[in-house]
Amino acid sequence: MKKPSAPFWISVTVILLAVAWVLFPEQNLEPVIVLLAAFTGIFPLVKNELLPWLESRKLRKKKFKFLSGSSKINAFEPSFEELFEAGGIELDLIPQSFSQYPVRLFAFFEQTDFRFKANFNNRKSIELKKCFDIGYDVEEEFKFPKKSNQYIIAQFDVDDDGVDEFILGIIDKDSVLIDVQLTIFKYHPPLLEPDLERVENWEYLGTIKAQGVVGTVNVELKNGSITIPRNHRGFYYKWTFVDGQVIDIGNY
Repeated sequence: MKKPSAPFWISVTVILLAVAWVLFPEQNLEPVIVLLAAFTGIFPLVKNELLPWLESRKLRKKKFKFLSGSSKINAFEPSFEELFEAGGIELDLIPQSFSQYPVRLFAFFEQTDFRFKANFNNRKSIELKKCFDIGYDVEEEFKFPKKSNQYIIAQFDVDDDGVDEFILGIIDKDSVLIDVQLTIFKYHPPLLEPDLERVENWEYLGTIKAQGVVGTVNVELKNGSITIPRNHRGFYYKWTFVDGQVIDIGNY
């Protein structure tokens, strides 16, 4: 059961003081009542106005090109050229409440495609298998990433369980209508350090796709959902995360 909020208790106090003032009019309780009533009105302003404004300022400072929704997003948004020429890009991960958690995500190019690995403090690592079927030039039996691609490598608590998930994404900008695809992994820490490299520690939550986005891509990550507007007649893609399941609730 949800505990009563601070505004609730302040309102109760105001009512009791008002009753006391009626019973004991010689006690001038008006200043106290007015002050507490003012505090009650401040709480919604702080929640609905001040906190969202501060959150938007924090998010703007991160200068993401495609990601939005929360200042708690930890991510890189490299282009094909940046990933290819750098020889690899590392995303230092935000520590979680338990010790057996990866310390960084490593994206690098090998032979004909990009690969992604989660690295641990003890130099152990495991590859995260992306599931992209967009963003490739296909020639006979070979496929090669398009040079116009943009990528997303992100850490964020997308299912709102208190532990960050890992999001690997690709944005195919080769035409006027843009396609976006995201693969989401959930990490379950093992009890013993020697088991860090087990595939069983990783739960594949799913791969989601948004097709036909017009103009600027906006991938909105919030606790419990991912939204990608199509920027056309109010249509949008949206997925929620409930009990380990990805549920499509978009209107596209």
